[in-house]
Amino acid sequence: MTRDEFLHDVIDACAFFHWEYYGAYKHYQIIAVTTSFIQISIIHFDSKEQWAEVVDFNNDEELIDKMLDKL
Repeated sequence: MTRDEFLHDVIDACAFFHWEYYGAYKHYQIIAVTTSFIQISIIHFDSKEQWAEVVDFNNDEELIDKMLDKL
């Protein structure tokens, strides 16, 4: 499994978690990947609110932990 495939699996798991536990639909899309950062867009829908956000992460050894905390 490549790092890109792993990143897609992580964001798919985050979306599934929010749907199953909170009933919130979240769509994640990787916008950019460089050696220094990763940029992800988040679109959120639930019964009370809708919003969109773009989040930047440092592309380092703490990436996955930081993604799981934020996403």
